Amino acid sequence: METSVIQPWMQHIGLGFSLAGVLVISLADAWLSRSILIYLDAVEANLESIVASLRAGSTHVIVTGIDVKRDKSQNQARLAKTLGWLVLALGFGFQLAGLCLNAPPA
Repeated sequence: METSVIQPWMQHIGLGFSLAGVLVISLADAWLSRSILIYLDAVEANLESIVASLRAGSTHVIVTGIDVKRDKSQNQARLAKTLGWLVLALGFGFQLAGLCLNAPPA
């Protein structure tokens, strides 16, 4: 009798964690994608600068430096995405535990 009370509670908690995990993953993925696109734009600008210098016959090439803020942002986005996956897995675990606790006795 007690298991029928525990199961819906665990199922709802699991569903909540799963939804939160999906939202975090979606937002972090968009953030990481934007950060990578910014990084690729910087690489493209550097390559354009190198090609222009070589075409002009110059041996001195000026490229942009390392953007520490951008690198930290990418690492934070990766961390947020990983945490989102962990929250999603926790939600699935709660749902699985709720199913196991509500299983009829053998």
